[in-house]
Amino acid sequence: MNKYEKLIEDSRKKQSKLTLNQYKKIRDLYRDVAKSLETKANKAKKGSLTERWAKDYKKAVRTQIKQMNSVLKNIVSENIEKSAENATDIQLNFFEQINVENGLGMSESFKNMFSSVPNDVLKDIVSGDFYKDGKGLSQRLWFNGNKVNGDIDRIIQKGIAEKKSAYELAQDLQTYVNPNSKKDWDWKKVYPNVAKTIDYNAQRLARTSISHAYTLSMLKSCEKNPFVNKVKWHSVFAPGRTCPLCKERDGQEYLLKNCPMDHPNGLCYQEPLLDDSLENIGSRLNSWVKGGNDPALDSWYDKYGNYFSGESKIGIKSTANNGIKTIEDAKKVLINEVGFTEVEDSFMENVDPELIINNTRQLEKLENKYGVIHDSVNTTICSSSRGGNAIAYVANEATNPTRQNLSLCPDDYSNFNKLIKYEKTATEKGYFMPRALTNEELSISTVTHEYGHMLQNKLIEDEMRAKGWIPDKPMQFINTKRKTSKAVLKWYTDIEMKVKKRCYDEIIDIAKKNNPKFDFNSNISRYGRESYGEFFAEVFMNAELSKPNELGLAMRKWLKSFKDMRNKTIAKDKGAIRGALTGKNDPDNKLREKHAEQYYKSVRNRDKNLEIETISKNTGIDVKSIEKVYNHVFINKYDLYGGHRNFDADYDMSQSWQRLREGKSIQEHDIIMLKHERLEYELMNRYNKNYKEAHKLAESKYNYDKALIKYLKENNLD
Repeated sequence: MNKYEKLIEDSRKKQSKLTLNQYKKIRDLYRDVAKSLETKANKAKKGSLTERWAKDYKKAVRTQIKQMNSVLKNIVSENIEKSAENATDIQLNFFEQINVENGLGMSESFKNMFSSVPNDVLKDIVSGDFYKDGKGLSQRLWFNGNKVNGDIDRIIQKGIAEKKSAYELAQDLQTYVNPNSKKDWDWKKVYPNVAKTIDYNAQRLARTSISHAYTLSMLKSCEKNPFVNKVKWHSVFAPGRTCPLCKERDGQEYLLKNCPMDHPNGLCYQEPLLDDSLENIGSRLNSWVKGGNDPALDSWYDKYGNYFSGESKIGIKSTANNGIKTIEDAKKVLINEVGFTEVEDSFMENVDPELIINNTRQLEKLENKYGVIHDSVNTTICSSSRGGNAIAYVANEATNPTRQNLSLCPDDYSNFNKLIKYEKTATEKGYFMPRALTNEELSISTVTHEYGHMLQNKLIEDEMRAKGWIPDKPMQFINTKRKTSKAVLKWYTDIEMKVKKRCYDEIIDIAKKNNPKFDFNSNISRYGRESYGEFFAEVFMNAELSKPNELGLAMRKWLKSFKDMRNKTIAKDKGAIRGALTGKNDPDNKLREKHAEQYYKSVRNRDKNLEIETISKNTGIDVKSIEKVYNHVFINKYDLYGGHRNFDADYDMSQSWQRLREGKSIQEHDIIMLKHERLEYELMNRYNKNYKEAHKLAESKYNYDKALIKYLKENNLD
């Protein structure tokens, strides 16, 4: 059994467990209803049955059945989604395996392609869109409930006709409702049109729903895997249950588009088939993401590339990476995509061109995942020496942790082969954490290490912000009454040490949970032993490259929680959106003005057509309208206060534009902004209105300011 087959087996085991648990839950649900009715049954008098009593009892039973169906819908809906996830996980885990083993460095956005499948499947099945008769889950449960109510009516009518006592009829009804009650051999004879097992139809519906969810999700996720074109049918030969059609299908292979669904209450399943070996798939992907020719993968990317939010080739590199042919291209990416405030001339002049390009790609990949540089107060990149054995370093201010500079030392980075030799020797001797000893990975490992420092500096800043620090007054906690520099900066250094120690403890704790026999010394490099900060950077580098050891795997888990936290666009910090600039942390508006100016500049420097097409896809608004908004806000010049010029950069509009471009957490006022600017453009360019007139008319229909103020107040950002 290869690794892919093991993924399928694990998925089937989870599905079997889900099916069994669902069966038990539904049985328990009916049993609980029976228990609640048992009390009423026991209170029934031994005398003859009255119509009033029968009517009351029937009403009580129907109420219980109605409530039960509501719970039943929740159970089945939840399990439909879980079932869909079980199937989707095969393909997602397959790509993650390939990623780890081949060092492809897939970004989080790659998972977006699969994450929507379970929700889509749930919607299709619950709404009924998937079925020819169009009946959704609620309608099918309603039909089942009507069948149960009909059975209850028949039992009561027969009891009245036969002049049974209230007690006898109550016992019959309680026996009918309880799925665990054994029916006498003559139950069918006494009640010929009544089901012997009350929960049979509910169980049948539930099992069919999650079975179809599994198959549908598997087919949808396989469509997004370029290496799967067929599935193999497996029939389960249960004694007395396997129908002729299932026997005929067993072992047959179907194209994804031709695969039939199993019949209701079926036990059959389908196995997705790879059309190439795992080794060849890894090699093909590795070659392709580096620019190799593979028409099949190109065709696949053309179809599904929009899932990657502007990134190309399975989220490994951004579209900008494809255009990094020269160091000038790299410089543009470092500013516009990675987010450096400045790329100093020393970096461009002293670093080997191949190293500039390789490390620009790596920095962009890391920034797409973690956003540290964009979230920093100020970041620059240069090439300067530090002394000692350092070949690169991050310099920052104790009072302002994310005002930082990344520097690559010219003695080492001016020559590609010299750096590779140094990195390889240091790795083999245990100074650095494990990584693939390939030129490409060795060339980016130290920059990856340094990005780890930058990430931890952001964590330190977050802790400082939580204690009242603001970037506009970074030195407010300096203790000027103290004499030594250490005492003067104690507030800052205490927080720094606290954060670094906490990171260390959390990562070690994960490693020990993963393996109770975890050995620290055999997993950490010599450099990583020097301090908590170097430990973090070394383990981060190991986790982000292709040879993670136990500490690297622990770091990956730790980073997942970090990303989950920071990826929440509305993750609140002391009542405000984390990382957002407000009147509280930017009272004189200087930081917001600076941010807006830099962002407007980056928009103008990006690929205009790609920018417009991306926002059009994310919003559903036509390309021509988005192009007019783009030109109006960023390009066109008008007679405004102060002369013929562009509009001033606006912080809130820059935030709206960023969400629209990224396609994440788009707000109501973001869409209103597009409509407002589109109308304002027409009024000024077609009808020759001045700005004041055009703005007032556009605002009367699309009031961006009003919607913005509402959003800011709701999120404590005013």
